[in-house]
Amino acid sequence: MMQKKRTNRAKRSLGQNFLVDGNYQNKIIDVVKNKYNSETILEIGPGHGALTQHLVSFAKKLILVEKDFVLAKNLQEKFADHDHVSVVQADFLKWELPPINEIIVVANLPYNVASQILIQIFKHSAHYKALYIMLQKEMALRAIAHPGTKDFSVFSIWCQLFSQPQKLFHLPPTAFSPKPKVTSTFLELCISPCDYNEQKDFIFFIKKLFNQRRKKISTTLKSSGILSQNLSDAIREKMDKRAEALSISELKELFGDLKDFI
Repeated sequence: MMQKKRTNRAKRSLGQNFLVDGNYQNKIIDVVKNKYNSETILEIGPGHGALTQHLVSFAKKLILVEKDFVLAKNLQEKFADHDHVSVVQADFLKWELPPINEIIVVANLPYNVASQILIQIFKHSAHYKALYIMLQKEMALRAIAHPGTKDFSVFSIWCQLFSQPQKLFHLPPTAFSPKPKVTSTFLELCISPCDYNEQKDFIFFIKKLFNQRRKKISTTLKSSGILSQNLSDAIREKMDKRAEALSISELKELFGDLKDFI
């Protein structure tokens, strides 16, 4: 009986778009290697190992988390002779992170779960040092957006609260196979010392404000009875604006002023 061949075809259900352009592969590797040589690197969704084949040469420890069973099996065979490489066949969103700190993440994230993966990382940010990720350009612009712009959102606040995001360069659809319909962006996110458990209430607060982002904060919070409180003019002035117009520090100040009334 003939053995069934493992397919290398991208699976749309997993949002797979493999980075096949060697020039961009080298460009990404140069960025990571120049900053973090001989570190623990976690690659999420390594696929066929386009970046892995380079990371293996300078990572102190390399952890590969691949959801696709066939691709994970291929990676196990390909890097079987490298003792510092561990291949985990798992959904990163359900995977239990081992007790490792100072992790450098390298990932070409599937567009359909990219924000979920980033939030999962931010919730356990104490384990991470820096992220080097490819996102859909539209999402990348939200990650680095400034207050008062249309791209500034809850996702912007997540990214800027737990890291210092910086756009490095864009990648055209032709750099991938199959070609996505959108441009991608390579980002660096240096993790900030921020405890998720200490920020949960603030994050809940901003989600509430941005659910009605076109309304003034005072209108959004009207039903909570806050307006009947003896608030200072400075607080009322902030509440007379839309949430998207305030900086993260201003939103945190406002939350601190109002948390006893919410």
